[in-house]
Amino acid sequence: LTFRFGANLIWNKFMYVISINELEKGDILLTAENSATSKVVRKSTGSSFSHAILYIGSGTYIHSDANGVHSGNMQRLLFDTPENVTILRVAGSPDQLRKACMFARLKIGTKYSIRDAINSKLKTTTKERKNRQFCSRLVVQSYESAGIKLVENTSFCTPQEILESKLVQKTSVKIRKATIEEI
Repeated sequence: LTFRFGANLIWNKFMYVISINELEKGDILLTAENSATSKVVRKSTGSSFSHAILYIGSGTYIHSDANGVHSGNMQRLLFDTPENVTILRVAGSPDQLRKACMFARLKIGTKYSIRDAINSKLKTTTKERKNRQFCSRLVVQSYESAGIKLVENTSFCTPQEILESKLVQKTSVKIRKATIEEI
């Protein structure tokens, strides 16, 4: 299916979105892309996922990428395939979920640390730079601030370790084809 908007041609491919109304505050999204960086991260960590995102409610998520920690709108988060995303839920009290989301909000504006992200994949023992973040660290430290320790080392961890945590559970949140308007 090929879409045309004015002079712009959108490629002959389906895109997918998350059914936002099924998400709950505090849900963790693990994602992947078809980019070279994502492929390297997935291969080096033995994972299907290369990125971790925290859903904070009201259609908003917070994550850390090369642009640092920032928020985004779930309606603008598109995926190439439904397999490129999984949604995890943490069994925490409403107060714990609120605290985890608040911690992430307070980190908005923090710079990204590629060095720390690489060290988490290499399992190198090094000191965490407190004024820097990367995706999985942001998510697990948000929960740690609320009294829920998802992984052993919250300073250096990967999306795969979040996926393997005994404190998370995969959800049945639907990933659906995006409409033309959403694309």
